[in-house]
Amino acid sequence: MVDGFVLVPFVELEFTHGLGPSPGRYVVRAPGSEPPAPAPAFGVTPTLAIGSTDVLLVRVDQAPVARAPLLRRSRPRQVEPGGPAAEVPVYVAALLFATQAFGDPAAADAAMAGWRADATSAEPLVHEALVVLNRAVRAYRAAAAHPYVVEVTRTDARAVRIGYGGADLVRGEWDDAVVLPAPQESRLGRAARLRPTEIVADVLAGRGAILDGEDVLLRAVLDIEQGRPDAAAGQLELAVGLLIDEPGGPGARMQGIRERAAQLRERLGDGATRAAALTELSDVTAEVGEAIDAWRAG
Repeated sequence: MVDGFVLVPFVELEFTHGLGPSPGRYVVRAPGSEPPAPAPAFGVTPTLAIGSTDVLLVRVDQAPVARAPLLRRSRPRQVEPGGPAAEVPVYVAALLFATQAFGDPAAADAAMAGWRADATSAEPLVHEALVVLNRAVRAYRAAAAHPYVVEVTRTDARAVRIGYGGADLVRGEWDDAVVLPAPQESRLGRAARLRPTEIVADVLAGRGAILDGEDVLLRAVLDIEQGRPDAAAGQLELAVGLLIDEPGGPGARMQGIRERAAQLRERLGDGATRAAALTELSDVTAEVGEAIDAWRAG
């Protein structure tokens, strides 16, 4: 503690697109755990809940000022080529790890030194922050019935900061922090890098199409990455069925995969371990993706 304030680690992520949840301070606890004491309206808490809960902060920075007339309908306005781009707001989400508060300033400084020396050591906390943020995004999407609100990934964030601070963290002010570098992308060959661009060109030119089963398969991939084996198994089984039934599609390359997907779902109902199920689901999903790639290549 410093001057009576506990030092709390945090991860802050910046995005240039809306996240869904309204700006505010949200109490965070593990699903199924005992609820905290009642909070003000909308589940928002005004203070740090040290020790028993983490806190998710959502805010919007640099929002442009609306200039639309109030009493008459606004009209399109003339623009010239080469003019300045429109201002956009920056959406910020920060997870304050109040349940992992530092015991003293030396511990906080040691953690900062570690993150500065090895940025990869900070990635587990970044992952935890993304998991919590995506819980909020999913809750908003379901409550608002807004299917176009989607989860975010590490690479979606235009900036990621990690550090620590005291009570002023709830106002976005920290004691010490660093910006983490973007994670290294896997090295792909030229052909692999150009493949998505070629497919986009083919689809737009009417020479190719994206199958419904491909979209569903990607939903299964997202569920796997978010640790939801039951949803992933259902999506995978549906995706394989759509791909097999697609006239002229990759169904001939998927013999036996539909049965494996169905068996996976049944084993989940019998209490199969989540970790083992996610690994096997990932393997089968990769096989389906390889079959689609082979079909596209002819």
